[in-house]
Amino acid sequence: MLSLHKIPSGLSFFSPTVLLASFAGTGLIKPASGTWGSLAAFAIGFHILLYYNWLYLFFLSITLYLVGLWACSRWLRHDNESDPSAIVIDEAAGLFLALALIPYPRDNLPALACFGLGFIMFRLFDIFKPWPVSYFDKKIKGAQGIMLDDMVAGLLAALTTALLSLGMPDVP
Repeated sequence: MLSLHKIPSGLSFFSPTVLLASFAGTGLIKPASGTWGSLAAFAIGFHILLYYNWLYLFFLSITLYLVGLWACSRWLRHDNESDPSAIVIDEAAGLFLALALIPYPRDNLPALACFGLGFIMFRLFDIFKPWPVSYFDKKIKGAQGIMLDDMVAGLLAALTTALLSLGMPDVP
């Protein structure tokens, strides 16, 4: 059954810190907050790649990373957890990075398959945290640690998806 995470005392839902860190509130949904945040980012990323190009998504990833550092550090001042589940701006930044770096086939169906595979690979790397994701997750603390492991997961997801999609038609 779905429910919501509690917002730390001293913060309100409409504060920039909560809206940004929870990626417009999607991270407040539980269980599987990271997946909810990633699904919201997936929809936005799909739109950007459909109507613009990978460069917009890449710069949005970097922007979210920087904004996420600010939002996470402010959130952590009000929370005792080291990596609160409700913070999902890191998932959005990491997924945007993964989706931006995947070489997409020119045909719609293979491109959609690559896009979906990129999402799945990112979630797997984010959830299971193989090395080097686990290194950044365990060794780097604070806002930097929250954000950085997901960026590394995004890089690994892009690389893995690119390798798995080599056999698809029209991959540049």
